[in-house]
Amino acid sequence: MKSKILNLYRPKSFVFEDSFSGIQAGLAGGFTTIALATTHPREILISQNAHHIVKDLSEVNPQWIVQGKIF
Repeated sequence: MKSKILNLYRPKSFVFEDSFSGIQAGLAGGFTTIALATTHPREILISQNAHHIVKDLSEVNPQWIVQGKIF
């Protein structure tokens, strides 16, 4: 997996994705996965089981990255 090659610490890494396959890849990789409701409505994205759903990147707080946690 690329996260091992890049030496990423997955519990403190995030995947922001708007496609079903991207959301599933983030989850399968063990990353905290945030679905962006830019391509599909929130109601459809719920079934993808992302950790969180946001309207778009304007709802993302940069402090999440600094703190290594969401919300």
